[in-house]
Amino acid sequence: MHPVINVNWIDAKMYAAWLSRKTGKSYRLLSEAEREYVTRVGTTTPFWWGSSISPAEANYNGSAEPYKGGGSKREYRRHTVPVDSFQRNPWGLYNVHGNVWEWTEDCWNDSNGGIPSDGSARTKGYDCSRRVVRGGCCQNVTLIFGVHEAHWQHTGAQTV
Repeated sequence: MHPVINVNWIDAKMYAAWLSRKTGKSYRLLSEAEREYVTRVGTTTPFWWGSSISPAEANYNGSAEPYKGGGSKREYRRHTVPVDSFQRNPWGLYNVHGNVWEWTEDCWNDSNGGIPSDGSARTKGYDCSRRVVRGGCCQNVTLIFGVHEAHWQHTGAQTV
C-alpha cells in the first residue's frame, strides 16, 4: 500500500473530520512538535536510528551527496514506495523520514520562535496561508532531509 499523495492541507483536514464522524473517534493533524516527537522517538539524533542515512533506510534522492551526518550515495527511486518498505521505528511507525511530505496543523513561522511549550500547534499570529510540512519527500536531497528541517506549503498546494 502506497501513501496518499497530491492532497492539500484543506483536503487533509476534511479527511480527518470525515474519519472522526465515521468512526466516532477523534482524528486530527499532528502539531509540528508532535510530529517531531514521534519521529525521533526520544532520541536527539537527526534520525531515529542515528546520525547517518542511506536509501536502505528511507526513500529520498539517494543519488545526491551524502547527508552531512554521514551515509552513502546510492539509489534514487524517483517515486513513492509502499508504506512498509523500511524498518518501522521503535514506536511502530513507518516512513517517518522521506517518501512523502506530511501536513501538520502549524502555521508557518520563519523562525522557531513562539513554539508552544505544551506541544500544541502554532495557529495564531503567523502566516496561516502557509502550513508546515514535515518528513521529507522521495525527491528530497539529503542536505535538507534531517528531522529538524521544516518546510512550508500553501494550504491549497498538493504535496507529494
